[in-house]
Amino acid sequence: MEEEISKFVLNELWNIVSSKDSSDKKLNLMIETISKFLGIDKCSLMVEKDGKFKIVASVGIHRKVIDTAEVEAGKGIAGMAVKEKKAIFMRKVNIISHQELWSEYRTDNFISYPIESKSKGEIIGVLNLTDKRDSRGFNEKDVETIAPIIERIRFVLEQCISENKCFI
Repeated sequence: MEEEISKFVLNELWNIVSSKDSSDKKLNLMIETISKFLGIDKCSLMVEKDGKFKIVASVGIHRKVIDTAEVEAGKGIAGMAVKEKKAIFMRKVNIISHQELWSEYRTDNFISYPIESKSKGEIIGVLNLTDKRDSRGFNEKDVETIAPIIERIRFVLEQCISENKCFI
């Protein structure tokens, strides 16, 4: 059953990739689809701009966070994922600086998955996930489930960056 669901979401994401929508709209549709599929209330996609990662697509994230979030490599969970070039899942996000921004989260865990450019080998984005509806938290299996999803996002993200449409 779980494998069928995974194939379904990958097909849904491929339909989005193949659509005639603009690349920035595709990213938003992908984030919405991923949130529904994984059963999470908060999801964001950050893209590198001027040495910092900023949110370009999200679901369930407060406008204040979207407007002010800037992450540098090595700082915070997303920054650690960028620096280490690997997915990171953590518990107790409230230990992070800017604690007031994290107070709106329901659960105490978070996953950040870096997105590496195939052509450049650099991290070009980070997918952040939190607040699973079942409140069980993330684990290694979730990281494995997200891996093929990241491939679809990378394709559209590289297109968005090349068209200079990520930050409008």
